[in-house]
Amino acid sequence: MSTKVNHIAIIMDGITTWAKQKKLPRTLGHLKSLRVLNKIASEANNLGIEELSVFALNSANYAENKEFYQVIPNLYARPRNFAAIAKTDYRIKIIGKKNIPKKTQKIFTDIENATKDNTGIKLNICFNYSFKDELHGAIKKTTDLSNFDNIIANLEITTPVDILIRTGGKRRLSDFLLLQIYDADIYFTDKYWPDFTTGDLISAIKYYNRK
Repeated sequence: MSTKVNHIAIIMDGITTWAKQKKLPRTLGHLKSLRVLNKIASEANNLGIEELSVFALNSANYAENKEFYQVIPNLYARPRNFAAIAKTDYRIKIIGKKNIPKKTQKIFTDIENATKDNTGIKLNICFNYSFKDELHGAIKKTTDLSNFDNIIANLEITTPVDILIRTGGKRRLSDFLLLQIYDADIYFTDKYWPDFTTGDLISAIKYYNRK
């Protein structure tokens, strides 16, 4: 399938609800989420998409329950999961490493180092993220504030998003990449993230390509 899409962003919503409906522990919901992310990133890579940015966890939820949400990096660090990540062709960047435990920072740094020389899709995983924090950091790093492009150049993610996908049925942007999506198409789906498939990804791309 030909695609004009270069950068896809996804708000991976509905993980906890999915687990509750199936009467499963939330941990299993996040494990399924990680596996779905790998399938979606692999399909995007095969389609020639250059960049994929995913909203794994916002900073407000992390602040409310830091102990539970350590489960996400711990899942990444499991030997089987880490080995699977390291074998991919993705270049992984973790966004939002501020104010997290050193152990978690090491997990994320190890993932970045294991994939930094890969040549495939750039996969940005936004953990403990808010756009307000990203923008504040960019402004602090910008010496010349008279040109707004200078601020954009100092964002963690600088590439404009072509299409933003949100799973889980909600219709809002939730403080995610608010400058990067300024000209993006928005694609909402009622499917929860653990049920999202490569076919759903292709449907979203076709929606974008309808223009």
